[in-house]
Amino acid sequence: LPSDDEIAATFGELSESERLFGEGAPERIASIRANGALYDTLLEHCESLTSTPLGAALRVAETFRALGEKVGDAMKIGNRQGNAEVLRILGIWWSSRGPGRDHGLDWIAESHRYVIGNANSGLVFDALFARLLAL
Repeated sequence: LPSDDEIAATFGELSESERLFGEGAPERIASIRANGALYDTLLEHCESLTSTPLGAALRVAETFRALGEKVGDAMKIGNRQGNAEVLRILGIWWSSRGPGRDHGLDWIAESHRYVIGNANSGLVFDALFARLLAL
C-alpha cells in the first residue's frame, strides 16, 4: 500500500469514510470518493448502532440491506455484491469502533459468507442485527 504521504498527494484531504473504509488502498478510496454520499450515509448508520435499541433490529437490518442495494446499483455490481460490500464496510467499522468486537466480527463474517453463498439477504441481515444489537 502507498504511504500516507503518497495517498495525500494523490487524493488530497480524505473524508472520514474514505480514511476508514478505504483502508489505504487507492482503488477503494477512489471508489468510495465516487460514491461519497452513499459511504457517508453508511458511516452514519454504523455510528448510530451504538445507541440503537434491540427492538429496532429489523428496521436497522432493512436499512442496511437497502443501502446494499444502493451500493450495488451505484457500483453496477448487483444487489448480492452490494450487500456483501455493506457487510465488508460494517466489519471494518465494527473492528475499529463496535462494541463486543470479537463476537460481532465473527457474526459479520459469517453473514458475509451466507450472502455470497446465495442465502436470502433479508433473513441474513435480520439475524445479524438482532445479534449485534443484543451486545
